[in-house]
Amino acid sequence: MMVKIWNRRLTTLKQMLKVGNIVAVAEEMTKDITDPILKQRAMNRIIRDWANRKTWLPFFVYPDRETILPEAIACLREARYRGWIEYYRAENAATRLRAIRVIIQATQAELDACIKTRLVETAPEKMASTITLPGMPFELDKELKQAILEDQERQRLEKERQDAKSSG
Repeated sequence: MMVKIWNRRLTTLKQMLKVGNIVAVAEEMTKDITDPILKQRAMNRIIRDWANRKTWLPFFVYPDRETILPEAIACLREARYRGWIEYYRAENAATRLRAIRVIIQATQAELDACIKTRLVETAPEKMASTITLPGMPFELDKELKQAILEDQERQRLEKERQDAKSSG
């Protein structure tokens, strides 16, 4: 039983580093439960457990100090990366705004973690830029490149439709 609780807590911690919203994490962790009452109970248990994290979180952080920060930073980078993909695949402004918020929050959290642990000793404004394309602080992979190309094509078609309406 205790192993199951610790596994749930570890999963919650990892998901919170990626997502940042406990309700979304709880929904994701309980997506396989079909009974609505059992699902709500499990979600409440996860949310309550996260609210009481001060009692159990040190047991995860302190035993292996060398790996928790790199894992957390990797999760934040993954969240930022997924945010960019979501931004370029979004159909409406609200979804794009949410994606931008995820990108900004993940970047800020990564910078805060690096500054607090003294991995970065300079101010964020003085950090060397790793931007490879305008506005994208990472190397392109196939999935992201495809999302960007789809977005550009969608914008081009939209502009053509608007030009046709205004001239016709």
